[in-house]
Amino acid sequence: MSMIKAELLQKVDSLSKPELEELFDHIRWLLAEKEPISENERKELHEGLEEIRRGECRRWCDIKRTDV
Repeated sequence: MSMIKAELLQKVDSLSKPELEELFDHIRWLLAEKEPISENERKELHEGLEEIRRGECRRWCDIKRTDV
């Protein structure tokens, strides 16, 4: 097994059920995506993941307004 795959599986094993569901949504999106990701998009993706890791984000379901 590759080092990346082993590390990925270890991280997946540590996720909560809601985090796993969110991850699975992202995986489905990536697998359905027909266009390759540009280097700029890849950079932005990694920056976003770092923001999530630092706790600098909120989930859409936590902030969406339902009163409009």
